[in-house]
Amino acid sequence: MRNFTTQSLAEYICIHLYNETKQHTFMFKEDNVIFASSEKSLLGKRFHLEAATPSTEEDIMLFSSFFPIKNGGFLTIMYNDSHVFSVAMEGDLGKIRTILRMILHFVRMWLGFRERLLNMKETHKQILENINDGYYEVNLRGDLTFFNSAFREMLGYSEFELLGMNYKKYTSKETAKKIFKKYYNVYKTRKSSEMFEFQYIKKNGDTFEAEVSINLIYDDSNQPIGFCGIVRDVTERKKSQELINFYAYHDPLTELPNRRYFENQLANAIKEVNQKNKMLAILFIDLDGFKQVNDTLGHSAGDKLLQLIAKRLSTCRTEKTVISRLGGDEFTILIHDINYFHEAYIETKSILELFQQPFTISGMNFKITASIGVSLYPHDGETSEELLIKADLAMYKSKETGKNTFCFFSHLHNAT
Repeated sequence: MRNFTTQSLAEYICIHLYNETKQHTFMFKEDNVIFASSEKSLLGKRFHLEAATPSTEEDIMLFSSFFPIKNGGFLTIMYNDSHVFSVAMEGDLGKIRTILRMILHFVRMWLGFRERLLNMKETHKQILENINDGYYEVNLRGDLTFFNSAFREMLGYSEFELLGMNYKKYTSKETAKKIFKKYYNVYKTRKSSEMFEFQYIKKNGDTFEAEVSINLIYDDSNQPIGFCGIVRDVTERKKSQELINFYAYHDPLTELPNRRYFENQLANAIKEVNQKNKMLAILFIDLDGFKQVNDTLGHSAGDKLLQLIAKRLSTCRTEKTVISRLGGDEFTILIHDINYFHEAYIETKSILELFQQPFTISGMNFKITASIGVSLYPHDGETSEELLIKADLAMYKSKETGKNTFCFFSHLHNAT
């Protein structure tokens, strides 16, 4: 009874009643026959109510003839003060009174059911319109048959444009194949899917990530007629998770890799370089004069300076280098695949030269230099911790020898 109407109800009663009793039955409304069980010639004919006479039953009227019916009676069905239709049946009062009353009860029962169903649908629709998630219904071909405002707004189409649109229109070819497999599996197993993620394409071409569920829709005979489900935009959640993952290994101020990331990369590089018979260079950088900026312009200016230094250091980033901020005004650089000591010397010298140009903060130029300590693997240590300690010690040697220079741990002398 999902799509049941007054007309279909009349047809249902007439056909089943005639099959059971073999007595002519017809329905009329406003004096016009709307359906007849066995004589199509009755359709559209006018039934003259003035020719009917009352019976001993208060609500049943009798008629002497209405071709091809010789005599019979009818009962008018009202519901909520409205005329639904009148049902007429061949036969004398004794034969038809019980049947007509059963029809009256049946029609009122189903009209009440329809009213409740429509109210439920309206309530259901109001609920769907007030949830933040999108809701959709599609037929077995995947064409949209119903959706709420949230779903429509997610895709950016008007209601007119979206109604009847196939899911392939708002997904990529690859995604459409995945969705088809999900639909097929739900249809075959008769089991709802778990929430899964895929990418939607908006009307303007933008995309967004969504979690989607798929459930079967059944008709009154319990046959599948489509699919429905919830669509939840997870774009912001995924961005938040990506940020969380990013800052777990990166410094939030400069967005350079942090100590944790650097130490992991150094440990992995040690394992790899052993197979190549090459060296690693670890540079420990400490800024000269950073405290002056903080004391003169405040910590916000100091933060700005650290960001400018990070940006300048990043200009020398290659596939062979990992640049990180350990904390405070300390930075580290890992250089892979060093073949000779002189190669490490040249690389370190180019890093130091980055600090020869002043940094401009709030309209003021600051000459900030750096002291750099360098350790080499495998000459100066075999573990990440040992190599960082040796580079740190070499950096302090650079400080002692006048700053704005670099020192290799193995030599412990200036190499400007």
